[in-house]
Amino acid sequence: MNDSERAFAIRYLEQTRDRLLGFASTLPVDRRDFRRTETEWSPAGLIEHVIVLENIALRQIQNATPDESRRGKGAHKDRMILEGVPARATKVQAPEFVCPAGRWPDWDVMIGEFSGVRSRVLDFAKTSETDLRIHFAPHLFFKDLDQYQWLILIAAHCERHIRQAEEQLQ
Repeated sequence: MNDSERAFAIRYLEQTRDRLLGFASTLPVDRRDFRRTETEWSPAGLIEHVIVLENIALRQIQNATPDESRRGKGAHKDRMILEGVPARATKVQAPEFVCPAGRWPDWDVMIGEFSGVRSRVLDFAKTSETDLRIHFAPHLFFKDLDQYQWLILIAAHCERHIRQAEEQLQ
């Protein structure tokens, strides 16, 4: 990963952190669990889902294995992640283990959990000295991603669900 990629990933992670925290801080208490339909996730459920996914993604990043021979082979996935994930044009059925389940019923505790996991992700992005473009870990839908792609996926996934929550409340 070059310096501009690192700077971009950090900036995107910080921007989406700030967007989620801003959304959460202005969301009225009576709208946190609002759902238009039985199958739709509430804003609280969407935030819970983001937290669960970010914890899983961070473990994937930390456990990624190096393979210099695969450098650049999945470069097309950068654009897929950055454009496709936030756009929400493609609907994805989340596996049960990442669906909202009321893990953090207290709003402030849940927002603290988000801040904590995002802080750990940012710390990794800022301090890792490994070449993030040659360390790979599997993803359920994208197959193998390099560590840089995992970082931008975390941010893009967060953006996707912030947009979803905003749309629900309109």
